[in-house]
Amino acid sequence: MVTLAAERPLTPWSITLTVLVTSLLLLVTALVKDRLASSPRYAVTNLRLQVDHLPPLLRDRTEALGLDEAILRAPVSIFDEGLTVQAVDHFSGRPWVKRVAGLTRRFPDRVEVALEVRTPLAIVAEGAERLAVDDEGVVLEHDSPLRPPEVPRIRTPGAPYTRVPNDGQAFRKDDPPRAAVCEALELLRFLRDYSGHPALATFRIEEVVVGEARAHREAGASDLVLRLDTGVEIFWGRSPLSPLQDLEPKKLKKLENLLLVLESYPGLLGVKRVDLTLDRPEVIPAMAPQPHR
Repeated sequence: MVTLAAERPLTPWSITLTVLVTSLLLLVTALVKDRLASSPRYAVTNLRLQVDHLPPLLRDRTEALGLDEAILRAPVSIFDEGLTVQAVDHFSGRPWVKRVAGLTRRFPDRVEVALEVRTPLAIVAEGAERLAVDDEGVVLEHDSPLRPPEVPRIRTPGAPYTRVPNDGQAFRKDDPPRAAVCEALELLRFLRDYSGHPALATFRIEEVVVGEARAHREAGASDLVLRLDTGVEIFWGRSPLSPLQDLEPKKLKKLENLLLVLESYPGLLGVKRVDLTLDRPEVIPAMAPQPHR
């Protein structure tokens, strides 16, 4: 036999008591929060607002990142919800900062800001311009002091352009004169992602050249050349962005072919140029120096 207990109906008095207790708890919580928020112990200052884990190339660019400036206009309580807004406002519009990735409160008075920063992949050289660009083609700085071998240089003699993007703007694939830069960056991204491949272990890429001077270039043409720090040229051919890249060996196949060349010519000694656009790589030897007579 099961006996069901009857529920007692709520009386006006019990409802009133519940409302009063709930209101009192909310009031006490608000008072405690306000007291803590106004306490100097929980005040965040600029000295304690930190940004960590900067890549080596950005260690001397704290000014460009906005780290040398006052991030907070005044001490702010660690409980203030406007902390995130102030951090985002401070770093927005800075080419080297991709986004504010997060904000972590470390009680009682420290806040850590996680930044996703842009790192230079190449230097675009056009006339007197030296533009540091990241892997998305965003211009990080004009007149960049970066040089090979820190980052490779990109030249596009076959696709000159009259105006370069401003800091924070990007080279676009749909702009024919600037598409050549995007093709070079796509190749550099691929080579960076496979930097552990044994074919890339014995040299550094100093320059990527797209097109030839005084020659009209069509986007996607088979004309990307890698110039190494040893002076050797590697004729790579079409970029990974080219719709006609399937007419040549696949990207990884080109690396395997380069490895075959390295096995026959260690360090590419005695080599002037390697053509990777063919199924069997072609090696052009360097001219032997002529003896003095």
